[in-house]
Amino acid sequence: MTNTTFTTMIARIALPLVIGGATLGLQWQHLPAIANAGAVTNPANTTTGAPSYDIFHLNGSYALTDNVTVRAGVNNLFNTAPPITGQNLANVGAAPKANLVGGNVGGLSYDDIGRTFYFGVNMKF
Repeated sequence: MTNTTFTTMIARIALPLVIGGATLGLQWQHLPAIANAGAVTNPANTTTGAPSYDIFHLNGSYALTDNVTVRAGVNNLFNTAPPITGQNLANVGAAPKANLVGGNVGGLSYDDIGRTFYFGVNMKF
């Protein structure tokens, strides 16, 4: 990987609450801030890494019977946008000589879609 940003440290904490046939869960996903990989070989590198990133997911289920359970949830509960990484902040200036700072959204580690909802039914036969 050349001049990319990627982390292998991801913290996930799940907090389930079970009351009778109902289950409610909250999951927190944290990615720490990281520097751009290009800074290793070039300390004067002006390309950005990524700030820390936190998202939360909420889910729940309810057992209607011994054989039927309904479930629903929200991923990325607060609709947190992913950070833009790989921006070269040295590419600034007055037009027409200015270049775009560039950048991308890291789909390997971050939620690019935003808030999503789901609903389902589990049935045992």
